[in-house]
Amino acid sequence: MKHKLLLLVLSLLLISKNGLAYDFEVDGIYYGLETTSMTAYVTGATGSGGYSGNIIIPSKVTYNTKELDVTAIRNKAFYGCNISSITIPNSIVSIGESAFENCSITNMELPNSLNSIGNYAFRGSKLVSMLIPNSVTSIGISAFANCKDLEICNLPNSLKIISRTMFYGCIKLSNFTIPLGVYTIQDYAFAECNSINKLFIPKNVTYIGLGAFSNDSSITEVIIEDSENSLYVEASNNSLRPTYVYIGRVVNGSNILGWGSKTLKKVTLGSKINGNNLPISSYIEEIYSNIVDPTPITQFSNKIYINCKLYIPQGTLDKYQSTKGWKEFFQIIEDPSLGNETSDVKQTNADNPTVKISNGQVSVSGMEDKTLVSVFDINGTLLGSTCSSNGNAVIRTSLPQNAIVITKVGNKSFKTIMK
Repeated sequence: MKHKLLLLVLSLLLISKNGLAYDFEVDGIYYGLETTSMTAYVTGATGSGGYSGNIIIPSKVTYNTKELDVTAIRNKAFYGCNISSITIPNSIVSIGESAFENCSITNMELPNSLNSIGNYAFRGSKLVSMLIPNSVTSIGISAFANCKDLEICNLPNSLKIISRTMFYGCIKLSNFTIPLGVYTIQDYAFAECNSINKLFIPKNVTYIGLGAFSNDSSITEVIIEDSENSLYVEASNNSLRPTYVYIGRVVNGSNILGWGSKTLKKVTLGSKINGNNLPISSYIEEIYSNIVDPTPITQFSNKIYINCKLYIPQGTLDKYQSTKGWKEFFQIIEDPSLGNETSDVKQTNADNPTVKISNGQVSVSGMEDKTLVSVFDINGTLLGSTCSSNGNAVIRTSLPQNAIVITKVGNKSFKTIMK
């Protein structure tokens, strides 16, 4: 008898631990009661397979005449569920740990009320695209890890930290922007992401963790935005294979972001560089320096000095030819376009850009030049991208009338319907 009682207690504890305990059920949705706030939260369904089909979560639920606000999706609520769509109301403020882990859903719209996304929340799910509202300030570790179909993820400007292994193993992730507010990218955050081509590090990022971009050999362009803040890069980030690097500030670390790669051919140095910790690849063919007052350096190899062309600001030749580490270059060429260079691609440069869509054409205005504009369909497939010129950008698509279009302008996203 005692043995059976013990098994029953253990079973109940296991159910509670997995987030599957519930207090009541209404219209096929299982809820728990948060007595402190007298609100309801969505929890897991009982029975084999849990929830399935089309799920609609209400903002309020009534049970035994008591109306409750629905404010959370708890741990493992939809873990492994075969759901085709879900409607999440503008009352949900948190999504719990593993809430949609290994779930079959491919797209979902998150409400502007959402504040936090828990650890492993979408790990291993079938998501193709994800737009996260600016109300979200916290995203847990491995939140999107091993989402092997995820191609686009729009992170909110409110985010400060990109958590450990957040996108680990997202092999199709090719379109994302590190928000301007982020100051730390934790260990292995983007490791094993083999479809990223361009990496833009915003000016506020001061730390990149161990292996944050390890085995991302698809990255061919690295842009480190101009800033007074230095950037420290931990080890195991040297598997990148960039052909071009823009360095807008002081960067410290070892073999930083593939700077020793044989593929690296062109380097541009921003005006804020002091000459320390520069790329060491002996295969560099061109260096474009915006440094007006060069300081002594000792890092370049003899092959670089002999074979690489050094382009410098107009009127600074005497300074370079008299400064140790620079004067050794065989070919030093003055270029009037240098001296005030900033990062090649800007991330967010318009408070309220205007997006107009009709007849398959997406037109965006109200931006600074060199703002990256990208257009995607509802499945997250990239339809085209360009950088703005004279404050405008135009991308032509083959989308039919009434198709949903996602336009990404720098770090902002807009969902519209083709007219």
